[in-house]
Amino acid sequence: MDFDLFRKIIRDCVVSRVPLVDIHGYGEPLLDGRLAERIRYIKSHSPCWVTVTTNGSLLTGPKGAELISAGLDYLVVSLDPGNTALHDRKRSPLSHAEIVENLERLLFIKNALSVSHPKVYLSSVVYEENQKDVAAFLNRWGPRVDGIWLHPLTNWGGAIPVSEPCRAIPCKKLWFNLAVLWDGSVVLCCADHSGRHFLGNLRNSSLMDIWTAEPYHRIRRASLQGRLWEGLLCKTCTLPQADSPLWIGKVLFS
Repeated sequence: MDFDLFRKIIRDCVVSRVPLVDIHGYGEPLLDGRLAERIRYIKSHSPCWVTVTTNGSLLTGPKGAELISAGLDYLVVSLDPGNTALHDRKRSPLSHAEIVENLERLLFIKNALSVSHPKVYLSSVVYEENQKDVAAFLNRWGPRVDGIWLHPLTNWGGAIPVSEPCRAIPCKKLWFNLAVLWDGSVVLCCADHSGRHFLGNLRNSSLMDIWTAEPYHRIRRASLQGRLWEGLLCKTCTLPQADSPLWIGKVLFS
């Protein structure tokens, strides 16, 4: 994303009182040579917290130190329970040993510098083959990181084959998350990586105008009413089954 557009989006975030900016999508954010510069810009021009989610493969010592110096608030590393062979088979071509080494080094650097940020979280997918490894995984990493998020395997809008059938559950992402692609396009959610559902572009519209426009409201109503139409990404997505039931229960019954 060019930096002029990036600045404009952060200004919109300030006006709209966005609390957190997560610099990642389907791509790997550590490939961005200006990532640290972007983090510094957000921290110096807004009250937003900044999160980076990474697969950990490029989290070298210098890169980790750069993220710390830039003022990153939260770093989420994707790392699943299970042995090296299982992890590497499921997440090929990533190397489990390399990711663990990078994570260990980052934690060492934080300790050596006596800094509390970024807070480090693990995002971990649990499926049939690694369920038996969860306890050992939690015992190993639980005392060392700031949190571990265990997720069931989901199909990410139909992109990944899973055995669990899709059920019509209102998706909280439609109310809490706004996904922006590299060119400023606002799309349905984080699972809409190819931009199937275009909702506007932040080059020529404000964040709040897009967020409150009828196309967004139409999809939110359909999600609440369970009336998802064919062709809508939500129709075949199992993500809400993983992260939305507790949210919708609280909204409806509290």
